[in-house]
Amino acid sequence: MPLIAVAAGCGLKETGEGPPAHPGNIDAPRSLLVTPGDIRGAGAGSPYGVVLRWWRALQRGSVPGVRRIYGGAVGAREARREIHEFAPRFSQPVEPDTQRHRDHATVAVVVRSAVRLGDIPGVVNVQDLPVSFALDRGSTGWRLRPGAFARYRNARFDAIAHID
Repeated sequence: MPLIAVAAGCGLKETGEGPPAHPGNIDAPRSLLVTPGDIRGAGAGSPYGVVLRWWRALQRGSVPGVRRIYGGAVGAREARREIHEFAPRFSQPVEPDTQRHRDHATVAVVVRSAVRLGDIPGVVNVQDLPVSFALDRGSTGWRLRPGAFARYRNARFDAIAHID
């Protein structure tokens, strides 16, 4: 069983917006893969559910799944690039705070990731990264706005730059 090292500042609040507001037991990095049950628990058509569906598509390397979340506004080449640059794979957007205004929504989450620590067997470092995603509601439901992946990538780069 791996030892879990939690990064400073990791809040464990309960939000009541549905799973996975806080993944219970992180037994291994794989515990942070988004499951169909996580998506159902959040409501697949809710703004947070859309973010979870997108995250799962990225984790699984599904170009059609990534494109579907954007409502076709992102081409196959861009979706492949997002999948290629997606890291860490063992991560999950948790602790959602959804703000809705008519046909627009913003979902602020904490991206919780688990990364094995170098040469130390069985030790996992858990890190939290705050990021938000904008969505629009159209005739087919909520869709992620293009640029969502860039927001996530930039937040990761900013966090890494502050560590050095």
